[in-house]
Amino acid sequence: MSETILQTYLNNQFIKTSDSGNIASLKKAITEVVKRLEKKKQRIIPFTLVAIDPLISEEDPIVIEVEKIIIGKWSAFKNSVTATNDKSITYIRAVILQALSQIAKKDENSAAIIWLSARNAIKFYKLSNQENNVLSEFLLDFGNNLEISAQKAWSSNIDVKLPEFSVPEIEIKTTTISKKYITERLKAAAGHSTLDENESAIKYENANRYWANSNQNWTHDFGKIAGEALTLAINKALSTQNQAIKDSSGFVNKNMESLVPYIESIGNEISSGIDASNLRSKLLWWKESLFSNSLKVSYREIDPITSAVTMAIDLAEMVSPIYPLSLDYFLKETLKGLYPDEVDKEVDLSKFVEGSKKISNDCAELLTTKKSDIDERKLLFVALANNLSNDSYDVYSETGLSKDNKVTLGDLSVWLLHDLQAIKIANEK
Repeated sequence: MSETILQTYLNNQFIKTSDSGNIASLKKAITEVVKRLEKKKQRIIPFTLVAIDPLISEEDPIVIEVEKIIIGKWSAFKNSVTATNDKSITYIRAVILQALSQIAKKDENSAAIIWLSARNAIKFYKLSNQENNVLSEFLLDFGNNLEISAQKAWSSNIDVKLPEFSVPEIEIKTTTISKKYITERLKAAAGHSTLDENESAIKYENANRYWANSNQNWTHDFGKIAGEALTLAINKALSTQNQAIKDSSGFVNKNMESLVPYIESIGNEISSGIDASNLRSKLLWWKESLFSNSLKVSYREIDPITSAVTMAIDLAEMVSPIYPLSLDYFLKETLKGLYPDEVDKEVDLSKFVEGSKKISNDCAELLTTKKSDIDERKLLFVALANNLSNDSYDVYSETGLSKDNKVTLGDLSVWLLHDLQAIKIANEK
């Protein structure tokens, strides 16, 4: 969306305030909601479900909580809304939606929680056509971005794109011995003086004390002075060369360190491709075998509703929380291989709710691991889990759904998979 969801609600007059002070107060309330949701990621799920339901009760705990936040920033909120014949619920939902939008832009996992929690339930909530279009675009932005990430993560093509890396030029300075110095010192070793071009005498410092005709004495001084001169010149040259090599070594080591992320990047690309290939093989094996890893039985041995629930649970265990859209169709096709006449048949949601109470005990145990006693809007999976252990539990009031909502067996299984993935991400540390 090119504008914020709050601005869209203002532009479409879903909320009618035009006072800049009131809008500023709403933005302050949004900031407070963002802080609360960032502090406890699990709350993103019920906040999302409240935000997309125009018929959410004014007595809903989250509605009450957010309304108090708004009043804390805008003391005349109740009177102002009444004066414009608006519904306070719409303002509350707009504040939550904007808070969710801001969180999602900062964190892909939060965006995934919102997308997975809302994508199935929203089509059953009684939104006006105009608001439905706005919210659909709002959610699809998240879905499209997540699909790009999922496609990249699930790609099995090991087509490594090497990052740019420039090989540095290593310059090692060469060292020379001073010819002039050696010449002068060898002359000094040969005798303590000589004549210049003008036949004038030149005396050398620390020179040979004897002339060549002094035999042994001259030889002794020559060897000593020449040796010292050569040693000094060579040592100086070697010292300079060693320092140049040392400097070059440091330069090489420093650049080798810069190679580490380059090599790691290549390794990660290859590893991701191998992991994706292995996962695809695992999924194909699962589809062909039709064996439930959680129940340790063939799906052919259990009833359709138990299969739909268990397949969602088994698949959620196998895949990462963010996955490509094609996996939803893969799940439906796997289920269709078992029940070709039932997977696409629409029935009342109530049939599945009642049927879920009759699933096998082993499947029921898996389902009830997601029970929640918190007083807040529930995901369908959580509501079904609660319904198993409480005969008086009202799935419909807890989810905002209706008994006569039409759902297929395939859609139910995919819906439960989405719920499980949202829960998985929300509970990650």
